[in-house]
Amino acid sequence: MSELLNSLLGLDGLRFGQDGAGLGWAHPLPAWGWLLIAMGAVAVSVWSYARLEGPRASRMTLALVRAALLVLLAVAAAGPRLQRERSEVERDRVVVLVDRSASLGILEASGETRDAGLRRLLDRAGPAWAALAETKDVAWLGFGTGVVPLEAGVDGVPDELPPAEGVRTAIGAAMEEALRRAAGRPLSGVVILSDGRSADSVSNAVLAGLRSDRVPVHVVPVGSAEAAAEFAVVSAEVPAVAFVDDTVPVTVRFDHTGVDPSRAGRLEIIDAGTGLTVETLELSGEQLAAGEATITAEADSPGERLWTVRYVPGGPDLSAENNSVTVSLRLVDEPIRVLYVDGSPRWEQRFLKSLLIREDSIDSSCLLLAVNRRYQQEGDTLLETLPRTADEWAAFDVVVIGDIRPELLGERTLEEIRSLVGEQAAGLLWLAGPSATPAGWGETALSDLLPIVAAGAGPSAGIDLWDGPVVLSPTPAAERVGLFAGLRGDSAAGGVTDPDAGWSGLRWALRLRTESLKASAEVLAGAVPVDGGNDPNAGEDSPLVVSMRYGSGRVALVGTDEIWRWRYGQGEPPTERFWLPLLRSLARPRLASIGRPASLEVTPSIAGVGDRVSVRVTITDQSIAEVAPREFEARVVPADPSGRSAGASSVRLVREPGTPAGRAVYSGSVPALRPGSFRVVVPADALSGVGLEAGLEVISDDDELRNPQTDHAFLADLAGRTGGRVLSGDDLDGLTGLLPNRRVIVPLEPEIVTLWDKPFLLAVLLGLLTLEWVWRRLIRLS
Repeated sequence: MSELLNSLLGLDGLRFGQDGAGLGWAHPLPAWGWLLIAMGAVAVSVWSYARLEGPRASRMTLALVRAALLVLLAVAAAGPRLQRERSEVERDRVVVLVDRSASLGILEASGETRDAGLRRLLDRAGPAWAALAETKDVAWLGFGTGVVPLEAGVDGVPDELPPAEGVRTAIGAAMEEALRRAAGRPLSGVVILSDGRSADSVSNAVLAGLRSDRVPVHVVPVGSAEAAAEFAVVSAEVPAVAFVDDTVPVTVRFDHTGVDPSRAGRLEIIDAGTGLTVETLELSGEQLAAGEATITAEADSPGERLWTVRYVPGGPDLSAENNSVTVSLRLVDEPIRVLYVDGSPRWEQRFLKSLLIREDSIDSSCLLLAVNRRYQQEGDTLLETLPRTADEWAAFDVVVIGDIRPELLGERTLEEIRSLVGEQAAGLLWLAGPSATPAGWGETALSDLLPIVAAGAGPSAGIDLWDGPVVLSPTPAAERVGLFAGLRGDSAAGGVTDPDAGWSGLRWALRLRTESLKASAEVLAGAVPVDGGNDPNAGEDSPLVVSMRYGSGRVALVGTDEIWRWRYGQGEPPTERFWLPLLRSLARPRLASIGRPASLEVTPSIAGVGDRVSVRVTITDQSIAEVAPREFEARVVPADPSGRSAGASSVRLVREPGTPAGRAVYSGSVPALRPGSFRVVVPADALSGVGLEAGLEVISDDDELRNPQTDHAFLADLAGRTGGRVLSGDDLDGLTGLLPNRRVIVPLEPEIVTLWDKPFLLAVLLGLLTLEWVWRRLIRLS
């Protein structure tokens, strides 16, 4: 029957007899409406033929024909059609987040990296992922610093994964991005494959949304759950320039987890040019706890040096990739030019003068200035008079001011010294004495160059004297800059820091208060009373040797004039280990300009991500300064372009006004945006062929390799707070059963074929009309 109707109506697409196909109406009427139409059609037809004359049977037949015609017209008006309801099933989605951060490259105790374990886990569970993809849409996303889509292969898992190189893992940000991408689609669940190390957490808003929508987060931990011993070198700091045979401090900062103090390992300095070990340091438990150690090294020839600071483990170490960092420095074989001015031939003056004269690495000029401005001169280079001009003062790297009244030097001299230190990076050493230093200098042009506030002697100025003898106690700050080596530690027994040695006592010393120190001052050594016991840290709250940065240079104050007494106990070595490193440290800032027409300074040289780094260029060559442009750009480029700090930026340097004639100073700043090792480069074409370069280390607290331990507890907590589970590789086979069915049936527009406009229906109508007309003619009805 269906095929007959399909044939009569000429149906090709939708046809009678197909699943879901049925008769419908454009203007549907209820059943009682059709009954009324049928009854009305019959009543009208019978009434119209009942009044005519003719055979009764024929008239009744014609009435039925007319009734059928009227009903057929009503059917056509109602719009008969063949229709079939349609719908679409929208499959729910599963988001799979795959960790691609650098911590996946860590080699586990099993002998394989975490990344290799993750790939093996994915391949092994391939059938489970393929079965899941048959019922759900699986969206693969790799995450580290950002989120990238991954293409699944025929076996249901991605054929290729991007390298695990992300410097930062942010599971919280990855979750937010994954949910944003899945918005508008039914979400069945989230699966995370990671070692759990994350720089952020999942926000409460995201967690609340997952719980509200009943979307579980299942986690697959990667790597060992047991914490392993790990040591990471964070940074190393070294002076940009140092003297040949100088004690160069290399301050190393590091992080560690689970390292046994009895097997702390050692730090090595390797010369990158020769491959030879320059210096080693066995780490102590105290240094391990502090997270910082200073190695002092020496080099016997001038030139550029590239040193690699490397940690050699004393036991297990999770990752070797974060165990080294490279620093650069320049070694200069030039004598330090020192001008020493004092007011009386005291014991300290005599000894220090003799030390400066006999030391080959120092070219000294020593003046003893009397009240009548007459002076006695000694030293390697004799002066006819005190320097009078800026050029004459520029010949000196360090100025030592002893116990002398400021009026003996004159205001002009004080201004020249101030300019020499602040603008030309020279050093200034204050050697205290009972007469005028430092108390008499508080109201002079050099008051800003004192590391203490000294408006006059007495308690109100923070200056007093110890009642009895004290011994010097170096602080960790001195160790960081390579000062006073051998004056503390194992050599302390019977040495200068031993209050029981007798000869080590300093019988005259300033008793400074910490509140009298200026904000930028740091204590290099403190004073410990001889009767105050053997506590080596007792002097940290009683400053005795204080240093401070001023402009481009550095100043220091030694609050005693009795260092000479140490020669009675151990001869010359202790006093030389005190004075020579101190003078060299004050001269180092000046070294950057020795033999060079311009210098480049980057502050700080070790910065955190987000910090602003100041860049300063000083031109000391008059011929270059006169033609230098008003501004130019310096480039910040990665030290290793193929490393994790790839990318470059620039900083605009603008000439500062008010610079003395013959010099030019440019300054600018740039934000530290990415962790890694960088070089700040001033191109040669910007400064008449003079190229400058300085190092910059940018560190980040959330750098992957600073702490590559797994954090499975974080993953377990995330799963527990969303109703998910912690899955192993074997559990992935049952993943489909752990995910709820969130399919949605979406109704579509029905499929319709109209019937009222078919030729067959028109033929039936015309046939009925013809039949009635012919029959009426045959029986001769009017």
